[in-house]
Amino acid sequence: MHLKGIFVLGLTLLLLIGTITSVFLSCKHDPQGLDKLDTICFETQILPIFQTSCALPKCHDAPGEESSFILTDYTHIMEAIKPGDPMKSPAYSSLIALYGENLMPPSQPLSEQNRNMIRVWILQGATNTNCTGTLTCDTTSVMTYIGNVLPVIELYCLACHSGASPQGGLLLDDYCKVAFQAHSGHLTGVLRDGTFPLMPPSAPIPECQIRQVELWVAGSSDTLCAPKPDTNTYSNPRACFKRDILPILQSSCAMTGCHNGTSGEIDFVFTSYASTMQAVVPGNPNQSSLYQAIKGGSENPMPPAPYPALTTAAKDSIYKWISYGAKDEYCGQACDTTTTPTFSGTIWPIIELNCRGCHSGGTPSGNVLLNNYTDVAAQAANGKLTGVLRDGTYFLMPPGGALSGCQIRQVEIWVKAGYPNNK
Repeated sequence: MHLKGIFVLGLTLLLLIGTITSVFLSCKHDPQGLDKLDTICFETQILPIFQTSCALPKCHDAPGEESSFILTDYTHIMEAIKPGDPMKSPAYSSLIALYGENLMPPSQPLSEQNRNMIRVWILQGATNTNCTGTLTCDTTSVMTYIGNVLPVIELYCLACHSGASPQGGLLLDDYCKVAFQAHSGHLTGVLRDGTFPLMPPSAPIPECQIRQVELWVAGSSDTLCAPKPDTNTYSNPRACFKRDILPILQSSCAMTGCHNGTSGEIDFVFTSYASTMQAVVPGNPNQSSLYQAIKGGSENPMPPAPYPALTTAAKDSIYKWISYGAKDEYCGQACDTTTTPTFSGTIWPIIELNCRGCHSGGTPSGNVLLNNYTDVAAQAANGKLTGVLRDGTYFLMPPGGALSGCQIRQVEIWVKAGYPNNK
């Protein structure tokens, strides 16, 4: 290479290195206007995070071979904190780690809000502040989930009651799950020392926040998600379209020659959310053609004979879905694949929701009846029950849309266990 070429190449590399260095040095993660932020209080805002997320039994609650830091009080926590420098504070750097043995908490990361609160506290000097006397606590207004309850749940409860193996099998990671515990009396029951163990176990929640939760429960905790007493084996605290409604419509209404869009004589099509909404008045089930047809008592009941009428639970799910605004929202799905599913508790609801619309009555599809345990067990024994759920040698079922991966796995586990008639 000529001397001139070497010189140009070297100059280019120097400029590139300088540019990268400049960008790197200018990339600061500290919040702008730190002096304008409210002072973070250690006793009421930071200590509860460490106590409920880190200072758990056999973790950072006492000296041990696996615990180099104790995070139970200010003095011990400061051994893992460098005031003014979050990234050089082990207690903070482990909270933002992406992987590895230093990732904390190991089972469930802190919320972004709590991580940011710890970061700002460190930047502000990590002092042992207690703002109890200056904080105002409103117990006269209407309490809201987002404004009053969710912050309490995130600060004191989520560390134990989230992730793949929540403590006591109790999840509190969305509104409906919290509302369910509120409706059952457990949410407020664990906050005061009575018939339930006091929670959180590390330290009690301040009295004002307990009162705010109690006011929310008394006022509106069951507005959306609290389950209605029902004698049926299958019920939904809240019905969602894709999870609860569409399978009913596909199995019991959108059969060939009915409401599947292939017949010109059918007024409504129930194969998608958009087409279903042509028969729905959001918020008003009794003015919705869909509910009017399925609730019974009309001149043209749906599904028509010889197809069986919808179950009370299915009708109730559709009623709830319309009442809540008939939204096309995703509600998630609780699904246990770690234990053997029961026939009455898990398998039969899947069959009833997704299969019986076609496989019942006088002319069942494929001449396969799924009316009871004996019918289902027969299909499990010959391999067809699991065979039709995955695309292989059999036609994929249900034809309107496959079951979720979790539901398929539950059926497979039950079949492999000998398809017991258990409850």
